Amino acid sequence: MTEVGETANRVESLIDEANDFEKLCNCDLNSASSVIDEGEILMKDPLSSVDHIESKCEELRRTSSLLIDKIQKRNLLLTKARELMDRIDKANDWCATGVEILAGEGGLLAVDKLLEDAKSFGLTAPEQFRDMLMQSATQETRALVTQVLE
Repeated sequence: MTEVGETANRVESLIDEANDFEKLCNCDLNSASSVIDEGEILMKDPLSSVDHIESKCEELRRTSSLLIDKIQKRNLLLTKARELMDRIDKANDWCATGVEILAGEGGLLAVDKLLEDAKSFGLTAPEQFRDMLMQSATQETRALVTQVLE
């Protein structure tokens, strides 16, 4: 579960898979919580082996916590990958429009509109655009980001 996808469609597919996996894990996490609750009840019984039950409950707590943490990190990574793909698609569209304008007889009005559209990226200088994309890139998406920036 380390892939982040190289296309918007693949990222969406991975997000769906991660959501399905999270649902499966939630069933296991609920079961673990119930077992921990039962263990807490058993530890109150003076005839129980408290040390053994307590260690198993603690192990379940740690494992559950680790699983929740991994799921959250995966979801965050995929969300960032989706945002990156959206920005790359938007940048590609913007560049294609610019090429069409430069190749045609659009004139200064079309160039001004293109520059106005560039403000939708929320950046004030071209260097910021490059920096923003490179910061969002992962090792898997770095080649695609570099291609867009050229």
